[in-house]
Amino acid sequence: MPASRIIRRKVEIYANTLFEFSSKAGTEAQALHALDCVAKSVSEVQTTVLVLAQMGKGDVLPGVITVYERLCKGDTALEASEATTIAKTLDEAERNEHHEARVLADLRSLVVMTPEVMGLLGVIGTGSDRRLLPQIVAKLARIVGERGKTALVDITTAIPLDGKLCAGITRKMQAELGRPVYVVEHVDPAIIGGLIVSVGDDIRDASVRTQLQNMREVLSKPTVGGDGK
Repeated sequence: MPASRIIRRKVEIYANTLFEFSSKAGTEAQALHALDCVAKSVSEVQTTVLVLAQMGKGDVLPGVITVYERLCKGDTALEASEATTIAKTLDEAERNEHHEARVLADLRSLVVMTPEVMGLLGVIGTGSDRRLLPQIVAKLARIVGERGKTALVDITTAIPLDGKLCAGITRKMQAELGRPVYVVEHVDPAIIGGLIVSVGDDIRDASVRTQLQNMREVLSKPTVGGDGK
Protein backbone atom coordinates (compact mmCIF):
# COMPACT_ATOMS: atom_id res chain seq x y z
CA MET A 1 0.00 0.00 0.00
CA PRO A 2 1.45 3.43 -0.97
CA ALA A 3 2.62 5.59 1.92
CA SER A 4 0.03 8.28 1.14
CA ARG A 5 -2.82 5.77 1.48
CA ILE A 6 -1.40 4.49 4.76
CA ILE A 7 -1.29 8.05 6.12
CA ARG A 8 -4.85 8.79 4.99
CA ARG A 9 -6.03 5.56 6.57
CA LYS A 10 -4.31 6.40 9.86
CA VAL A 11 -5.86 9.88 9.88
CA GLU A 12 -9.32 8.40 9.25
CA ILE A 13 -8.92 5.85 12.04
CA TYR A 14 -7.70 8.43 14.57
CA ALA A 15 -10.41 10.97 13.68
CA ASN A 16 -13.28 8.49 13.57
CA THR A 17 -12.21 6.79 16.81
CA LEU A 18 -12.02 10.13 18.62
CA PHE A 19 -15.41 11.15 17.21
CA GLU A 20 -17.05 7.91 18.34
CA PHE A 21 -15.76 8.18 21.90
CA SER A 22 -16.43 11.92 22.26
CA SER A 23 -19.88 11.57 20.67
CA LYS A 24 -20.92 9.13 23.40
CA ALA A 25 -19.97 11.76 25.98
CA GLY A 26 -21.54 14.61 23.98
CA THR A 27 -18.19 16.42 23.75
CA GLU A 28 -17.37 16.25 20.02
CA ALA A 29 -17.00 20.02 19.64
CA GLN A 30 -14.98 20.33 22.83
CA ALA A 31 -12.71 17.47 21.74
CA LEU A 32 -12.20 19.13 18.37
CA HIS A 33 -11.23 22.41 20.04
CA ALA A 34 -8.85 20.69 22.46
CA LEU A 35 -7.11 18.72 19.72
CA ASP A 36 -6.81 21.85 17.59
CA CYS A 37 -5.16 23.64 20.54
CA VAL A 38 -2.60 20.85 20.85
CA ALA A 39 -1.88 20.81 17.11
CA LYS A 40 -1.27 24.57 17.05
CA SER A 41 0.71 24.82 20.29
CA VAL A 42 4.44 25.57 20.32
CA SER A 43 6.72 22.53 20.18
CA GLU A 44 7.64 22.59 23.88
CA VAL A 45 4.00 22.51 24.98
CA GLN A 46 3.00 19.91 22.39
CA THR A 47 5.88 17.64 23.38
CA THR A 48 5.01 17.99 27.08
CA VAL A 49 1.36 17.13 26.48
CA LEU A 50 2.18 14.16 24.25
CA VAL A 51 4.62 12.72 26.79
CA LEU A 52 2.10 13.12 29.64
CA ALA A 53 -0.61 11.50 27.54
CA GLN A 54 1.63 8.60 26.55
CA MET A 55 2.52 8.02 30.21
CA GLY A 56 -1.13 8.20 31.23
CA LYS A 57 -0.55 11.26 33.38
CA GLY A 58 -2.87 13.79 31.79
CA ASP A 59 -4.20 14.68 35.24
CA VAL A 60 -0.82 16.30 36.02
CA LEU A 61 -1.32 19.01 33.37
CA PRO A 62 -3.40 21.42 35.52
CA GLY A 63 -0.67 21.34 38.16
CA VAL A 64 1.98 22.02 35.50
CA ILE A 65 0.05 25.08 34.38
CA THR A 66 -0.20 26.41 37.93
CA VAL A 67 3.52 25.95 38.62
CA TYR A 68 4.50 27.40 35.25
CA GLU A 69 2.44 30.53 35.94
CA ARG A 70 4.36 30.97 39.19
CA LEU A 71 7.69 30.52 37.39
CA CYS A 72 6.73 33.22 34.88
CA LYS A 73 6.14 35.57 37.82
CA GLY A 74 9.61 34.81 39.20
CA ASP A 75 8.41 32.62 42.06
CA THR A 76 11.11 30.06 42.89
CA ALA A 77 9.73 28.86 46.23
CA LEU A 78 8.14 25.78 44.71
CA GLU A 79 7.30 22.57 46.46
CA ALA A 80 8.89 19.41 45.09
CA SER A 81 6.42 17.51 42.89
CA GLU A 82 6.09 15.89 39.50
CA ALA A 83 4.27 18.96 38.20
CA THR A 84 7.11 21.20 39.40
CA THR A 85 9.74 19.06 37.67
CA ILE A 86 7.82 19.13 34.39
CA ALA A 87 7.13 22.87 34.62
CA LYS A 88 10.79 23.65 35.29
CA THR A 89 11.89 21.52 32.35
CA LEU A 90 9.38 23.30 30.13
CA ASP A 91 10.52 26.67 31.46
CA GLU A 92 14.17 25.95 30.68
CA ALA A 93 13.33 24.77 27.17
CA GLU A 94 11.17 27.70 26.16
CA ARG A 95 13.41 30.40 27.62
CA ASN A 96 15.96 29.52 24.94
CA GLU A 97 13.34 30.59 22.40
CA HIS A 98 12.15 33.65 24.39
CA HIS A 99 8.44 33.00 24.00
CA GLU A 100 7.26 32.52 27.58
CA ALA A 101 3.99 34.38 26.94
CA ARG A 102 3.07 32.12 24.00
CA VAL A 103 3.87 28.98 25.99
CA LEU A 104 1.74 30.16 28.91
CA ALA A 105 -1.15 31.02 26.58
CA ASP A 106 -0.94 27.59 24.95
CA LEU A 107 -0.89 25.83 28.31
CA ARG A 108 -3.95 27.77 29.50
CA SER A 109 -5.85 26.85 26.34
CA LEU A 110 -5.35 23.17 27.12
CA VAL A 111 -7.53 23.19 30.22
CA VAL A 112 -10.33 22.09 27.85
CA MET A 113 -8.55 18.78 27.26
CA THR A 114 -11.05 15.94 27.35
CA PRO A 115 -10.33 12.32 28.36
CA GLU A 116 -11.04 11.31 24.77
CA VAL A 117 -8.37 13.66 23.43
CA MET A 118 -5.85 12.61 26.05
CA GLY A 119 -6.51 8.98 25.17
CA LEU A 120 -5.90 9.65 21.47
CA LEU A 121 -2.72 11.59 22.22
CA GLY A 122 -1.56 8.73 24.39
CA VAL A 123 -1.83 6.39 21.42
CA ILE A 124 -0.05 8.84 19.12
CA GLY A 125 2.61 9.37 21.77
CA THR A 126 5.84 10.95 20.67
CA GLY A 127 6.32 8.85 17.54
CA SER A 128 6.07 9.86 13.91
CA ASP A 129 2.27 9.97 14.03
CA ARG A 130 2.45 13.25 15.97
CA ARG A 131 3.01 14.89 12.59
CA LEU A 132 -0.50 13.84 11.60
CA LEU A 133 -2.19 16.05 14.21
CA PRO A 134 -3.13 18.88 11.79
CA GLN A 135 -4.62 16.36 9.35
CA ILE A 136 -6.52 14.60 12.14
CA VAL A 137 -7.97 17.95 13.25
CA ALA A 138 -9.10 18.75 9.69
CA LYS A 139 -10.69 15.33 9.27
CA LEU A 140 -12.38 15.50 12.67
CA ALA A 141 -13.73 18.98 11.88
CA ARG A 142 -15.45 17.62 8.77
CA ILE A 143 -16.91 14.68 10.70
CA VAL A 144 -18.19 16.89 13.53
CA GLY A 145 -19.68 19.29 11.01
CA GLU A 146 -21.53 16.49 9.22
CA ARG A 147 -22.52 14.14 12.04
CA GLY A 148 -21.82 15.85 15.35
CA LYS A 149 -24.53 16.26 17.97
CA THR A 150 -22.73 19.41 19.13
CA ALA A 151 -21.23 22.27 17.12
CA LEU A 152 -18.07 24.29 17.69
CA VAL A 153 -18.73 28.03 17.51
CA ASP A 154 -15.81 30.48 17.52
CA ILE A 155 -16.59 34.04 18.61
CA THR A 156 -13.98 36.79 18.22
CA THR A 157 -14.50 40.18 19.89
CA ALA A 158 -12.32 43.21 20.60
CA ILE A 159 -12.94 42.90 24.35
CA PRO A 160 -14.10 39.93 26.45
CA LEU A 161 -17.80 39.14 26.15
CA ASP A 162 -19.95 39.63 29.22
CA GLY A 163 -21.91 36.62 30.39
CA LYS A 164 -25.31 37.92 29.25
CA LEU A 165 -24.20 38.64 25.69
CA CYS A 166 -22.38 35.31 25.40
CA ALA A 167 -25.47 33.47 26.63
CA GLY A 168 -27.60 35.33 24.08
CA ILE A 169 -25.29 34.40 21.21
CA THR A 170 -25.19 30.81 22.42
CA ARG A 171 -29.00 30.58 22.47
CA LYS A 172 -29.23 32.13 19.00
CA MET A 173 -26.67 29.73 17.50
CA GLN A 174 -28.30 26.70 19.15
CA ALA A 175 -31.67 27.68 17.73
CA GLU A 176 -30.19 28.29 14.29
CA LEU A 177 -28.11 25.10 14.15
CA GLY A 178 -30.66 22.93 15.92
CA ARG A 179 -28.10 21.37 18.27
CA PRO A 180 -26.10 22.27 21.39
CA VAL A 181 -23.05 24.43 20.79
CA TYR A 182 -19.64 24.67 22.43
CA VAL A 183 -18.55 28.30 22.35
CA VAL A 184 -14.90 29.28 22.18
CA GLU A 185 -14.17 32.96 22.81
CA HIS A 186 -11.23 34.84 21.31
CA VAL A 187 -10.19 38.41 22.04
CA ASP A 188 -8.57 40.38 19.21
CA PRO A 189 -8.35 44.15 19.77
CA ALA A 190 -7.43 44.54 16.09
CA ILE A 191 -11.06 44.06 15.01
CA ILE A 192 -11.84 47.32 16.90
CA GLY A 193 -15.42 46.38 17.74
CA GLY A 194 -18.31 44.15 16.71
CA LEU A 195 -17.73 40.42 16.45
CA ILE A 196 -16.81 37.55 14.14
CA VAL A 197 -18.73 34.29 14.45
CA SER A 198 -17.37 31.14 12.81
CA VAL A 199 -18.97 27.71 12.53
CA GLY A 200 -16.75 25.52 10.41
CA ASP A 201 -16.30 27.22 7.04
CA ASP A 202 -19.22 29.59 7.71
CA ILE A 203 -17.71 32.91 8.83
CA ARG A 204 -19.91 35.89 9.71
CA ASP A 205 -17.82 38.99 10.01
CA ALA A 206 -19.62 41.88 11.68
CA SER A 207 -16.45 43.50 12.98
CA VAL A 208 -15.86 47.24 12.85
CA ARG A 209 -12.54 46.59 11.11
CA THR A 210 -14.25 44.87 8.18
CA GLN A 211 -16.93 47.55 7.99
CA LEU A 212 -14.23 50.22 7.76
CA GLN A 213 -12.39 48.24 5.08
CA ASN A 214 -15.60 47.95 3.05
CA MET A 215 -16.18 51.67 3.44
CA ARG A 216 -12.65 52.43 2.21
CA GLU A 217 -13.20 50.24 -0.84
CA VAL A 218 -16.44 52.04 -1.69
CA LEU A 219 -14.88 55.48 -1.23
CA SER A 220 -11.80 54.56 -3.28
CA LYS A 221 -13.88 53.71 -6.35
CA PRO A 222 -14.14 56.49 -8.94
CA THR A 223 -17.49 58.25 -8.86
CA VAL A 224 -19.64 58.61 -11.93
CA GLY A 225 -20.59 62.18 -12.85
CA GLY A 226 -23.90 63.42 -14.04
CA ASP A 227 -22.82 62.98 -17.64
CA GLY A 228 -22.08 59.29 -17.05
CA LYS A 229 -18.27 59.73 -17.22
